[in-house]
Amino acid sequence: LAAEVLPHGHARARAVITALGEIAAAAGEPALSPARIDLAFEVWVDAADHLRLDQALAMGRNLHARMRATWSAISLSLSLMRSGSPEESDQVLAAQIASTAARASDLALLWDQRGIAALGAGWERHGRSYLGRALLYGSADSAVVLARLDLAAGELDGARVGFRAVLHENPSSDWARRGWGLALLPLNTGPAASPPTSW
Repeated sequence: LAAEVLPHGHARARAVITALGEIAAAAGEPALSPARIDLAFEVWVDAADHLRLDQALAMGRNLHARMRATWSAISLSLSLMRSGSPEESDQVLAAQIASTAARASDLALLWDQRGIAALGAGWERHGRSYLGRALLYGSADSAVVLARLDLAAGELDGARVGFRAVLHENPSSDWARRGWGLALLPLNTGPAASPPTSW
């Protein structure tokens, strides 16, 4: 009840953490109602957005342990990355992927997040590999990220292939259109052009 009526902030987050702990300690581990799940998730996101990461992780770990869902794994991964725990973030996603007999769209989202998190941690080889797995499950987002990596590395042919494939499926993709345009420009390997002396 306190979590429902308190304004966003420390007190509300503490109320949710306490309630989740009391529910977990109750005999038979009662299931959370959809309304309580939504409330706990809302408070979790608010704590993460305001960088109250200890609170966010306390709620996130509890909810994910109960739900074992794609949304809870991805949200916990994001909170862990924000807290500077890339290894644990990767473990959460790896465990969810291994346990998922889910739709291809769920696997695409999980591999996408794992790849982006790996890139954020500086693990480019793993990140590319994970994004490639996401591509196998139909992720257009991973294709854009991989093409962007090629563009940044000066691999224009690879970047064009990636952006072209995304644009073929979704011509309105803003990131793919921007990337495609940049990939069409020649690399500037020579000295900078002199400004015109007269107009």
